Amino acid sequence: MMNLMPQSFRSEMGMYDIEIEGANVKVSIVDDPDLVDTKMDELRSSLLSQKNKIKKIFITNFRKAFLKNKKKTSKRKVVGLDIKFVKTDGNLNIGKLLLLCVGSHCLMIQLPDSEHISRTLGRFLSDETICFLGTGMSNIVSELGSFSFCTQRKKRRNFDVSVYHRVSVNTGVEVGFLAAKILKKPNVENYGLAELAGEVGMDIKEPIGECPNWNAKVFSHEEVKYAVHNAYTSYVIGNKLLDML
Repeated sequence: MMNLMPQSFRSEMGMYDIEIEGANVKVSIVDDPDLVDTKMDELRSSLLSQKNKIKKIFITNFRKAFLKNKKKTSKRKVVGLDIKFVKTDGNLNIGKLLLLCVGSHCLMIQLPDSEHISRTLGRFLSDETICFLGTGMSNIVSELGSFSFCTQRKKRRNFDVSVYHRVSVNTGVEVGFLAAKILKKPNVENYGLAELAGEVGMDIKEPIGECPNWNAKVFSHEEVKYAVHNAYTSYVIGNKLLDML
């Protein structure tokens, strides 16, 4: 059975409202390539609105110290990043799900079996004005580097020629490294997210339960919560750290 449904239905059914450490987080599961560009446009809008949201808060506060700090944070573009890997029959680890979080908006994108991803997603990941925060960043960057995206199409004689570029995440940062640099504490670089949260006065616990099967076609709320935990908490902790600058 093919289970084909209108795109609007698939988009709505992929929406989850979950709670992480008291915060309401909206998660969109994107398992349809045709929906990737639309969802990425929404995430980029969230990225811009996060900057403006901070700006509006501080404009209502007349204290110069806050306004000075706001001037810096209003220019900040931070995204929580993670990949969920699965093992192939050949015992190789390949990326199955890409997690992107901005504020309370997260995307859970099914990575394609081919090496090509959409231009919108490829450009977003390669955007060097964005700071991507996560854990295990070297593995994430390496995996994303195996994908390419079309940058332009050229007309040559009677043929259309597509030009592809590899995804290059040059601004991926380990949350532990960021904490060590900002807090001036070398020993915290290898801390887990729960320990890093404690360093900045936050109480964040590791997810409870067994690791879900990332090959699944349908996920429960608890499985989605488990999936976005690293990307979301990396975003939250990273922003808290950057506020200290």
